[in-house]
Amino acid sequence: MPLPTVALDTTFAELYARDADETPLPVFLPFFPSTEVDLSDTVPKVQKYLYHDTSVNPSTSSPDDMRAYASYASAKYLGLLPQRFAFTAGAMPTVLFGTRPKVFDQLPEHQRPRVRMYDGPDDVQLQDGERLAASYPIDQLERLPHLVDPETHYELLSKRGLALSGLTTPAAIILDLDPNHPVLPGAVVLVSRERTSKIGHTMRLGEREEGPGWIELGEWIRTHEIPFVVKLQQSVSGAGTWLATSESSRSKIASELPDIAAHYITKVSSTSNAHLLPASLIFTSLVPSDAETIPLNFFLTRSGTPIFLGSTRQIMSAENEWSGSFIHYPSQKDLEKRLDGTMRDIARWLYGRGYYGPVGADVMEESRAEGGEKVQWVVDLNVRTPSSMVLALLSSHFTSLSPTPLPYACLLPDLRPQESTFEAFAEKWSAGGRCVCIGWLDARDEDEGRAWASVVLGAEDEERLENEVKRMREVCGGGSGDE
Repeated sequence: MPLPTVALDTTFAELYARDADETPLPVFLPFFPSTEVDLSDTVPKVQKYLYHDTSVNPSTSSPDDMRAYASYASAKYLGLLPQRFAFTAGAMPTVLFGTRPKVFDQLPEHQRPRVRMYDGPDDVQLQDGERLAASYPIDQLERLPHLVDPETHYELLSKRGLALSGLTTPAAIILDLDPNHPVLPGAVVLVSRERTSKIGHTMRLGEREEGPGWIELGEWIRTHEIPFVVKLQQSVSGAGTWLATSESSRSKIASELPDIAAHYITKVSSTSNAHLLPASLIFTSLVPSDAETIPLNFFLTRSGTPIFLGSTRQIMSAENEWSGSFIHYPSQKDLEKRLDGTMRDIARWLYGRGYYGPVGADVMEESRAEGGEKVQWVVDLNVRTPSSMVLALLSSHFTSLSPTPLPYACLLPDLRPQESTFEAFAEKWSAGGRCVCIGWLDARDEDEGRAWASVVLGAEDEERLENEVKRMREVCGGGSGDE
């Protein structure tokens, strides 16, 4: 049975070419590397550009746990995630590792990524005049020309960079962990003697001091005023983020975080990445719980013009990890007006640092009693392709379906279908265009017959969408992804 055609509203190829003569088009690299394990014999872990995944710690995890994690990471980072990111690439060169995807066959020819398959990063080559548009900087590709300097891009992706951006962000205290100082029981940090509760103010650590300037991280956390949020420098999809809203949650963080921090300190090298401060911890004030979260997706063109693409709603797991996104298409015009000022502020900052391309931001809008004032806080910034961006670009597909338009849609990033092949899954679920599979990995030997899939479901109303999501998860299972 032929697959239904899935046409996107626009693509990255079209957006990169807008208001600029982008010739040749950038070469898109929709890849998230692992810091902890080699993803394959030809895709090694990164050692300079560190990204945090708190689901595993090689220092404390058993060999069986590490093997299970390596299998999961390989499926996720070589299979599902690159396909989700690349589904909206359009007719531009796109670098992938592993197996050639089948999901792009649903797209019309003029919107299909021009896939270049390589065994691993060391094999990637560019043609004359081409530059790499990487979702994340990786060590092995620094040798190639990039749209954005890799070290600058790494800083823009970091929580530290956001805290010091000058955007409207929660108050922040940054702890730069020192790899050259002895690691006592837990991590040792240099603590600024200043603390601040002034909303919107950010601060750096003071000058280094000897002796009494150093205290143990757990002790520092136990005396830090509640409530607060603490994030690792390069955390994604909620992993590496902790909320302290009570004495017990603060105590739990104080007990767990030093070991995690100490693990990342060991990965910092004075010769390669110490200047990137990859082991920093960022403590911020907590935006009031009644503030509304309004995620923002936009594209920043080469001339510095931000183009609103959509606003989605995150679905978080019980562990506070991202497990999907939801969109209501009729609300998008109003949300665009509501987010316009914040979008332009972010765009000015990023463009001033030399970045252009896809952007995602988590914005929280606080309504203040005095005068009905509203303040929009930028609490996270994804200076790359957010997984939820595909929802925005499927608007015309779902709202023009016949006989019934579908104004609601939901992304489920990490399912485990019973069908072992894409063709079998598509035949069962994709008829009529209500389910679009945007990532697929056939069942491997270690998967016990269960494949991997990322899908977008459409529905007539929110209740039906919730029922469809529930049914899909009951049949397919699955966990969280990477926003």
